[in-house]
Amino acid sequence: FGLVMLSAMGAVCLDGSPAGYYLRRGDPDKYIVHIMGGGWCTDEEDCIERSKTTLGSSKNWPPKSTPTMDGGAHGMFSADPLVNPDFHNWTMVILNYCDGASFAGNVSSPVMVNGTALHFRGKFILEASLRSLLKGGMKKASRVIVKGGSAGGLAVYLHLDRIRAMLPSTISVKGLADGGYFLDTPDWEGVSRWTPTYKYVSEMQNVVTDAGCEAYFRGDQRWMCFMAPYVSVFVTADLYIVNSFYDTWQLKNILNLDCASNVSQCTGARLVVMQQQRGNMLSSIKAVLQLEG
Repeated sequence: FGLVMLSAMGAVCLDGSPAGYYLRRGDPDKYIVHIMGGGWCTDEEDCIERSKTTLGSSKNWPPKSTPTMDGGAHGMFSADPLVNPDFHNWTMVILNYCDGASFAGNVSSPVMVNGTALHFRGKFILEASLRSLLKGGMKKASRVIVKGGSAGGLAVYLHLDRIRAMLPSTISVKGLADGGYFLDTPDWEGVSRWTPTYKYVSEMQNVVTDAGCEAYFRGDQRWMCFMAPYVSVFVTADLYIVNSFYDTWQLKNILNLDCASNVSQCTGARLVVMQQQRGNMLSSIKAVLQLEG
């Protein structure tokens, strides 16, 4: 995979360095666009620290890279037809993640924090990446799969309809959200830990998500569109959901289970809450499917 740097004004990482994507050319008629994950920065100070890493700056991105997600060279990105019979010869794209808010940030001017400039430009990165890919030949494709994992999976929920709208109507666009369905639920002690974080990140970065969701949740409820259980109802493009009922990240961070890495040690109230997680996930996703018909 070779690195393509974006030259569009405003398409920059948290630290102001140019954003970009990795590309491996294959069949020009078929594209997989993978939206990279990697969590979020949860407040301004956290974003400053993130801007010093490859998840917030492109300064140390290598010119060539081998993907590690989805099995890497031994999975969905493999060029070996024996390993990857369905997609081995597709053109592969990895949208590198460096904005800290699932490609949703929409603040036009730099935000100064303790003398450091932060750039919340995820929306601009996404749109500039798509324009670059269209100019590079994707406009002639017939099939595009938009996929992502974790924070990248959330990005699929947030942006799939917008991506489809930017592509020619002749292209069949499918979405695959892997591991981005994070529940709005309290932890095992009844404390809401991550929901306030989603709200803060949404407001800090003035995130832009699905237009249908934002038309419904307005004002002080707009942040809800930054969470998959709420925004997914409004996605009109074809979308496939892949998510563990016992997602380790959710067990550890949202439910605050200190036994998440070794569930055999979960006992008492912790065990009950962990066992309820499956039912909560099922109920939430079933509700989405029923509302979408």
